[in-house]
Amino acid sequence: MTRQTPLQSRAGEAAFLLLLTVLIPAAVGLQVFDRLAYTLCLVGLSMLHLPSLLLLYKYYLPQMLLRRRYGLLVALLPVYIFIYELNARLSYYIYMRLPFIPAGYREKLQGAHFDSIPPLLIQNLDYTLLILLAAAGFLFMRDSQRRQQDLAVLQADKWRLELESLQAQVQPHFFFNTLNNLYALSLQASPRTPVMIAHLSGIMRYVLYEARNGQVPLAKEIAFLHSYLDLERIRHEREDAIRFAVQGRPEGHLVEPLLFLPLVENCFKHSLQQAIPGNSIELL
Repeated sequence: MTRQTPLQSRAGEAAFLLLLTVLIPAAVGLQVFDRLAYTLCLVGLSMLHLPSLLLLYKYYLPQMLLRRRYGLLVALLPVYIFIYELNARLSYYIYMRLPFIPAGYREKLQGAHFDSIPPLLIQNLDYTLLILLAAAGFLFMRDSQRRQQDLAVLQADKWRLELESLQAQVQPHFFFNTLNNLYALSLQASPRTPVMIAHLSGIMRYVLYEARNGQVPLAKEIAFLHSYLDLERIRHEREDAIRFAVQGRPEGHLVEPLLFLPLVENCFKHSLQQAIPGNSIELL
């Protein structure tokens, strides 16, 4: 799983705030008002609530919910509701006095009791709590997603380190055995020595350079296995006992380098090196 970038995270937060301050008020306005201009005025008024929404989403909820300060969350809830309602009243007071606001829109909002004097903590309490719950739900969802992504990244790093550790163990063992075989052939002045050197050179080039660049094309990994098996054929002097066939098309696929080498080495360790006549290896 790929980790969410900061830009993607900000885009999600912006979409959430857009939903609260633009889309929901627009939907309400289209149902309540008979003129589009009134709906646009309601959206503009709702956008002035952004300071209190940002305070809720960026500071109040993360500090209380995500840090499990539930007692303090409840204790400070009236304070936040007061701040939210104060923001709403100030926004209404300033917005209604702007010269471009239609007079009919002011009359439509007279029933909202913004100019009356009920307690601020009671005014629009249901909508304030709805905003609070929506923000808390979105915050929990985003935090859970981030935790899952972090866990996936840690798991991928763990697998990568395990694979690198396995490769570090396999490569010295493989080269040690190959050099021993090459030394034995050179003492015998075998004509197969140059062939073995050529295969070993190609394998070392692959291990030292190509295998250190992350994932490699499957076709290159297969070519490496062919070179490895050619060395084993020379070593065991049993051409017919080692068969390797590729099924399907390897083009367009990527794999971790040296991924199959431990499995192939185990085949030789537990088959041809055992004192059982007639053993063979067939890789598909």
